[in-house]
Amino acid sequence: MKLFRTDLINGLNNTLFEIPVNELNTGEFVITKEYLQCALTSCPSMDGYKLNGTLELTTIETCDRCLDDYEQPHQIPLTLWLTSNQEVLTDKSDDIIPFPDNQDWVDLSDTIQDLIFLDKSIKTVCKESCKGLCTTCGHNLNNSNCDCPVNSINDRWNVLKK
Repeated sequence: MKLFRTDLINGLNNTLFEIPVNELNTGEFVITKEYLQCALTSCPSMDGYKLNGTLELTTIETCDRCLDDYEQPHQIPLTLWLTSNQEVLTDKSDDIIPFPDNQDWVDLSDTIQDLIFLDKSIKTVCKESCKGLCTTCGHNLNNSNCDCPVNSINDRWNVLKK
């Protein structure tokens, strides 16, 4: 996603950008639509430009409990500084992107990719009430109960009790 200096100078006010998914390296993510939605607002400052906004997309996730696929909407906040000030750039913050005065545009694709990856949950669950799979037969307990006997005694740890 390229942002042009002229657009930043004129100011962005909740401007909507559609970012083609095929231009991003999304790796393992399966994104449901061909475009991501990105709304940006810019604010010029003495040191450059401050960008605020949100990324909106929907991914296909696999539930860690029942292994079913489901759609997961994401609304990712975005706050960035674009600057050519070397003093500000020495701050190794990920939110600061170099934008030299002689450059007409800046590419935010890598930053957007990073934000998508950082938004990925460690544990993905289709719903809080997901019952998961039967530990004996592997049947999805969300669809129906299975006929496996309920074994309340777990004897696999008996060796450790000795």
